[in-house]
Amino acid sequence: MDLFMKQWVKDSTTNQIASCYFCSNVGVVYSGVKPAEIISVSKENLKQCSALCHSINYSIFGKKEGKYKLLVYHPAKLEETLRNKIVLQSLRQLGYPETFHLEDYVNTLVTRLQSSEDFPHEIGFFLGYPVKDVLSFMGFIQLPLAKTMGWRMYGDTKTSEQVYFQIKHAKEEILHYAKQTQAVLS
Repeated sequence: MDLFMKQWVKDSTTNQIASCYFCSNVGVVYSGVKPAEIISVSKENLKQCSALCHSINYSIFGKKEGKYKLLVYHPAKLEETLRNKIVLQSLRQLGYPETFHLEDYVNTLVTRLQSSEDFPHEIGFFLGYPVKDVLSFMGFIQLPLAKTMGWRMYGDTKTSEQVYFQIKHAKEEILHYAKQTQAVLS
């Protein structure tokens, strides 16, 4: 965790445990471990997200009970993730634009998030889940369901588990730091 992120966590964390989880969910995107994350935030936390706009972006796709629903994303990491040949081909089959522009792809996803109660299945690509898991979940390829650990993992789970534990470790590190900073009891 870099110095800027540490300061942001200190500034963003209150004595409420929810603020620590907010920091860990945003921090895992800021650090580039995950290309994107879906979160619900208060107006105050929305302002805290804005403080990171030099490194991450967010799109609001809804509001419910005073909380904003956000797609928080790391532009460079998300672009790298979505430029995968198989991912691009799959997204285009699902109606995403033929010419890749990150903003257009994010806007397409946000529009789909706004128009449905369920998350569109391709969101797994945006969240950084392994391609084989997303394609299997969507029924594009046939691999057996092996386990559920953060998401449904198909076939050989070695890569899936590596991604899962990398995300989990990064979130735990930020969460621990946030709790320690504010002396929050879990």
